[in-house]
Amino acid sequence: FLREEMLLPDAIKMGHCFLHSKGNKWHSRWLVLSNNHLLLYKKPYERVALFGISLINCAIGPIGNERSKKFCIRLHLPSTEGNRKAFVLLAFETGQELSQWMNVIQHNIIIDETLYV
Repeated sequence: FLREEMLLPDAIKMGHCFLHSKGNKWHSRWLVLSNNHLLLYKKPYERVALFGISLINCAIGPIGNERSKKFCIRLHLPSTEGNRKAFVLLAFETGQELSQWMNVIQHNIIIDETLYV
C-alpha cells in the first residue's frame, strides 16, 4: 500500500490537481474522492484536509481551457441564498486525468430530491 492509501482507506480515487483560488491563482493540491465527498489536501501525506466538498446535488462539466490551464472542470455547488453561482474550478495535467476524474465524480454525485420540496 502507498502511504496515502493507508491514511485514506475509503478513498475511491486520489491524485494531483490544481485548484483555482479567488485570488486568480492556481494551487497544486492532492484531491481525494471518498464517501461522496471531494477532499482537498495541500500534500498527499497530510492527515487533515484543507476543506471538503459534499457531492450532494452538485453538477460537473468540462470547460476545456481556463485561466492558463488546459484540462479544467467546473464543479457547481448547490445554490443557497445569496450564493447562486458557487463553483469550484479544478485542472488536471492531462486529458486522460480530466476524463477519469469527471467520470468518477459524476458517478458519486447524489441527487437529494427532498431538498427541492
